[in-house]
Amino acid sequence: MAKIELKNLTKQFGDKFAVKDQNLIVNQGEFLILLGPSGCGKTTTLNCIAGLEIPSSGEIFFNNNDVTNDPPHSRNVAMVFQSALLYPHLNCKQNILMSLKKTNLSDDQKEQRISESASILNIKELMHKKPHQLSGGERQRVATAKAIVRQPDVFLLDEPMAALDAALRQTLRSELVNLQKKLNTTTVFVTHDQVEAMTMGDRIAVMNDGKVEQIGTPIEIYNKPKTKFVAGFVGSPPMNFLNGKITNKDGNYLFEVNSTMDNILLNKDMKDINNYRTLAFRPQHASIVNDNNYDLELKIYGIENLGKELIIICEYNNDKIRIITENPNYKINDLIKIKINKNKILFF
Repeated sequence: MAKIELKNLTKQFGDKFAVKDQNLIVNQGEFLILLGPSGCGKTTTLNCIAGLEIPSSGEIFFNNNDVTNDPPHSRNVAMVFQSALLYPHLNCKQNILMSLKKTNLSDDQKEQRISESASILNIKELMHKKPHQLSGGERQRVATAKAIVRQPDVFLLDEPMAALDAALRQTLRSELVNLQKKLNTTTVFVTHDQVEAMTMGDRIAVMNDGKVEQIGTPIEIYNKPKTKFVAGFVGSPPMNFLNGKITNKDGNYLFEVNSTMDNILLNKDMKDINNYRTLAFRPQHASIVNDNNYDLELKIYGIENLGKELIIICEYNNDKIRIITENPNYKINDLIKIKINKNKILFF
């Protein structure tokens, strides 16, 4: 397994920077998630690590060895793509064997590696089938076996579950994490799905506009987002944002919401953040109340019934505010009053 280090990595296509001055370390044996929206540079970063793209500038190191300009085959990297890249005229075993064609292994050693990878991924009964005879999940398992059979130093996955149905994605998430811990191979996983990122990674690197905005454990990213972008991108349902300013009236700190007469009473220890202009809170950190001790009165715009709970979507100040409740008795156009948990508020 390898430690990966990116130093001032930049990849430019014409006048557009796909990755700009990127610095990142992936520790040995770590499962790192590159998370971000389409076009943020995460796949380009992965392709540079694999050697499929040559950086415009900057350096890439594997275990302190500069591999920036090395061809892909010399890096001992294995990659799994969004679409399972299997030869349609070969059966599963023959597809997996293709990854070992250029090695110096004996036939017995190749057979042993194929058998081991098939056991790990539970695909032994598929070995004589061709790709068109497999389900989407089975094809991805075979593609994964094709990658790990090489016993690479680095395992790269580019949205390998994006085309699968929700139930199968949930199953494969735990399988991939279990596989990575068994192999202890340094792994970089690209996704735009924050649920995948939160449930799979040792650490998450949230990317935006060609750079990493924040890197940390899933809990750190969720509870302590450093930027408004990270706060809004990580979490489902998404974070609520109110724009305004903090004021001090008669010793009380208030958040005055723009374009409204609403003032939200803050905790006394809020005095050091009066330069911030956005108040943020997650949907589960506000409750619907029936008395006059409330922060905002909202009109219900939509309701998403998830069975165990409802997501109430409200119109407010030309924006949407989401609240989680277990009460099924609300209807669209109802007025509700909410109280925000002041200990969970974030400011940007």
